[in-house]
Amino acid sequence: GEHCTGDAIKMGESVKAQTIDLEWVQVHPTGLVKPDDEAAKVKFLAAEALRGVGGLIFNRDGERFCNELGRRDYVTGEMWKNKA
Repeated sequence: GEHCTGDAIKMGESVKAQTIDLEWVQVHPTGLVKPDDEAAKVKFLAAEALRGVGGLIFNRDGERFCNELGRRDYVTGEMWKNKA
């Protein structure tokens, strides 16, 4: 999400640290939720494991927009496309 900005990588690079193999960093399709108050400022992490036990992913309009059991890169890409 917008809160994941790579600040630690940027700080390291600012002092000449080198990065390697960043293309292999995995993005996990997780989300922050509070089911009883979607506008809450404090939410909990909905782990990727929830997809494996039947968790469904809905967009803001309450519509499913992907196969939740798809590969991480697919699900994450669909989540980015459907973010509000």
